Amino acid sequence: MIIFVFRIIVIFLSLFLISACGNISSMEEENVPDSGTYKFRVVGYFPDYRISEIDNSVAENLTDIIFFSIEPEPDGSLDLSRLNSDAYFKINALKNKNPDLRVYIAVGGWGRSEHFGQMATSSTARAEFIANLSELCRTAGFNGADYDWEFPANAAENEAYGILLTETRAEFNKYNLQLSVALNVNQNLTSEAYNALHCINIMSYDHSGRHSTYDQSVSDVNNFIARGISADKLCLGIPFYGREITNFSNAWNYKTIIDIYAPGPGEDVVDGIFFNGITTVRKKTEFALTQKLQGVMIWEIGQDAMGEYALLNAINEEIEQVE
Repeated sequence: MIIFVFRIIVIFLSLFLISACGNISSMEEENVPDSGTYKFRVVGYFPDYRISEIDNSVAENLTDIIFFSIEPEPDGSLDLSRLNSDAYFKINALKNKNPDLRVYIAVGGWGRSEHFGQMATSSTARAEFIANLSELCRTAGFNGADYDWEFPANAAENEAYGILLTETRAEFNKYNLQLSVALNVNQNLTSEAYNALHCINIMSYDHSGRHSTYDQSVSDVNNFIARGISADKLCLGIPFYGREITNFSNAWNYKTIIDIYAPGPGEDVVDGIFFNGITTVRKKTEFALTQKLQGVMIWEIGQDAMGEYALLNAINEEIEQVE
């Protein structure tokens, strides 16, 4: 197996931090079982560029975090440049705040998926990548991985994505590791790929116009269910940001919207910006609960406001009320 010097440095660094700050996870005790057999999940993406902006207290209102992200290299090695000492210290700080918090590593993402195709379509590189990812999860203490390939360029790459997921699941099963993907409603995988997953994080946002309405979220969930996917394999994505209705490229952090406009809990539009306010977030959470989805997913936790405006608090208040 090819192991690059940088990878060795990062693994030793992670071992040092885990020893100093406490394990990110205890695999046999804290891993999530297959869908449908555990409590409703609140999953938050945690990007590398938000490390200094996230208060450790958010961990108390999450069941899972997904660190975003590492990237595949064409030969199956891992680009771990964003998984640095600051990231490990922050993850451990969150774990210390909530010892039950499960932690996953994201692979790819928008602007970070360049080498997926070359890696996944090569059986040799694919096997190397899966072995490297499994070793990273086990060595650094992640509960599993979340794939976000945006996007396969053709049918051959989409087929390779299915093979990648199937082979990853087979490897992960040896160590009780979890496997999920982030998908928007326009992306469809092979049936083998869907069967390999513990969870699908539905990116129910970035639609045209009002980019993430309640009705659109219901439609997105129903679309996946119509593909034969059980509801308890789905996490409904909720955005903690807004987009300008007539200028899609302009995005606003929810906390920035609150700081500038201080909208009421029932408002979803201010100054031409569509976002999810407290009422809509609670309504989406109630829908996910009543439809017995696996949970809700947040992109991303560093964009939330604090105090009475906090969307994460609204999610948990709705869970307590419904359950």
